[in-house]
Amino acid sequence: MPQSLRGNYQADILRYEFCALAVGLYEHLSGKPIEARGSFDDTDDINVQKLAGLGIVKGDGTGKFNPDGIFSREMAITLMYNMMVQLGYTFEDAVPDFADADAISPWAAEAIGALQKAGIIQGDGTNFKPKEDYTREMGIVTVMRFLETLTDS
Repeated sequence: MPQSLRGNYQADILRYEFCALAVGLYEHLSGKPIEARGSFDDTDDINVQKLAGLGIVKGDGTGKFNPDGIFSREMAITLMYNMMVQLGYTFEDAVPDFADADAISPWAAEAIGALQKAGIIQGDGTNFKPKEDYTREMGIVTVMRFLETLTDS
């Protein structure tokens, strides 16, 4: 876990901070550092560059990533799904089965449905709350759950 994320766990996780967690997990699972690099006009953060180089993050389509922006639950889970697919993991297609599934953005539905079916995400048991801000604690727990689930299978 990056030193910068140790503490203030209830704070919203920033986009570049979540990328640091994701890169740590990716490099751990792949057993090697990410060599690819992408770029955005508004950040030179190495972890954002690594994920952009792999096509895992794409920014806003105008060359910007908004590194200090807040991540929502659906953004975080979509990033994790894209990363796992990039690593070669496969998931069954599924439609999200949460009471608030109609609130999930179309671009996030595939990832959320597949990871729900795989048992990696559970929401609160009833709802996913896709637009809710992601906290540092949620980000850390998500990475730990992915690591635990994927290394046990």
